[in-house]
Amino acid sequence: MIFEALNFQTHLILRNLRRPGTTERNIPEGCGFGLVSCANYLWETLAWLVFAILAQTWGSYLFLAVASG
Repeated sequence: MIFEALNFQTHLILRNLRRPGTTERNIPEGCGFGLVSCANYLWETLAWLVFAILAQTWGSYLFLAVASG
C-alpha cells in the first residue's frame, strides 16, 4: 500500500507540473524524482515486487519482469 500511495503522489506531482493557461512545465521534485526520472514506474515496480514475494508464484515473477521491462 505504501508503494501504491507513493505512485499516486507522483501522478499528482506530474499532473501539477504545468500551471493553468501556460505551456511552461517545471521539473518534478520529491517523492522519488531525485532518484530516477520516472518515479511512478519505480513505485509501481516495487509494489509488484512485494506482490511477487508474497505470492511466490512463477506467474507473479513473470509479470514483474515483463511489467518492469
